[in-house]
Amino acid sequence: MNVVVIDAGRLGEEAEFPPLEAAKFGWVQYPETAPEELPERCWRSHVIVTATTPIGAAQMAGLHNLGLIAIAGPGRELVDLEAARARGIGVCEVPGESETGWICAQVVANIDAFARGERRNRIV
Repeated sequence: MNVVVIDAGRLGEEAEFPPLEAAKFGWVQYPETAPEELPERCWRSHVIVTATTPIGAAQMAGLHNLGLIAIAGPGRELVDLEAARARGIGVCEVPGESETGWICAQVVANIDAFARGERRNRIV
């Protein structure tokens, strides 16, 4: 499983995500990503994590492996939910606002649930 955090610099403090349960995974973090950079940075991604960067239908179009968009904090308006639904991409959101460490732990818990085939904090 390949995970890309597209805007880790927007999480307030240095984002330290705990390890995933998966035995094999790739994890890349970018401090910021412009929407037009998404296809190049995320073309192999199974999961994209965003804190504030919008992800629209155009960005999802070329991401054939994408199965989950995890929103790090409240922000369901960041993702084109209809486009995600139409492509079979799940979207989850970390509820509420809290400190960075808690948000990172919750994002990983959502990704782990996705990998197990479970729905956790899913909005799509």
